[in-house]
Amino acid sequence: MASQRGKLVLADVFGMPLEHVLSFVPVESVVAAISSSKFLEIVAGSDAVWGSKCHELWYDKAYVPQHFRETGGMSCLAAYWGSLTDSRRCSITAEELCSFEWSARMKGWSGPDWTSGDAWWQGQPASVRYFHTDGTTYSPERGEGQWRFVPSACGQTGPEGSFLRLSRGGRDYPTHFVTRWAKNWGWILHNCWGFCTSFPLPRKGAVPELEDDGQICQEVTVETCRDEAMRFNMGLPLPFENASTDGDEAIVSITVDGREVRLPANVAAAIFRHQQLDVDSADEEDSENEEQSVDEEDEEANVAETIFLG
Repeated sequence: MASQRGKLVLADVFGMPLEHVLSFVPVESVVAAISSSKFLEIVAGSDAVWGSKCHELWYDKAYVPQHFRETGGMSCLAAYWGSLTDSRRCSITAEELCSFEWSARMKGWSGPDWTSGDAWWQGQPASVRYFHTDGTTYSPERGEGQWRFVPSACGQTGPEGSFLRLSRGGRDYPTHFVTRWAKNWGWILHNCWGFCTSFPLPRKGAVPELEDDGQICQEVTVETCRDEAMRFNMGLPLPFENASTDGDEAIVSITVDGREVRLPANVAAAIFRHQQLDVDSADEEDSENEEQSVDEEDEEANVAETIFLG
């Protein structure tokens, strides 16, 4: 009992100065100190220590949920580690989506018709976009549109808020995937042709990591979203677009040999994919024939050289 009272006295006498010292100690060492003794568990796990750690962790972050920042709720120790876990969450809530002024630019794969009129591509600040809780969007350049979450995209699934569909003029655009930038915990929405951030997008050339050749953009490309990009370019509905209440896909009109044919959208898409495979196969065959021709020419040259030298 006397020993326990002594520990409490030490905590009262030396607690505050030691907490101040621990605020300058690396996080890993503070965690190790917590498990070394009861006294250090009290001091090293205190809000005084972890409050400073939270400040160091969050000061340059674009987004930290408010409930981690609020005082009087969870402990600073819990807030620190909880925010680290949350920084890897790639499903956004409607409230979060609508709370930011988003910076938006086109990706290079959208083509020169789009990039030539894009402010970011001209070295200017990126355009802005707003999302509203009534399901509408607005940008000064494009005007009004609509947004909604969809349950999956391009063979991937995830929690609600992982995939965002934008539409304008009655047409859905290829799905935006939700992700985060590890450097500042900010949100990123991007599809095969567009890129949005919940923080001011650095100007062109300033941060290569956020540009088309960076790892983030390379995760969502025309190739990875080939089916949706193809459907959009053909004027076909995307998955979850214009579906009837019983789950059947819409009927669309396509032109086959100069004649209009009405088919289920999934059938029309399959026909297009088959045609594309034929084109790809023909290209590969032409390439193989060219390689074979080169090999034959090399062999003839070797024979001629042998005869000449012989």
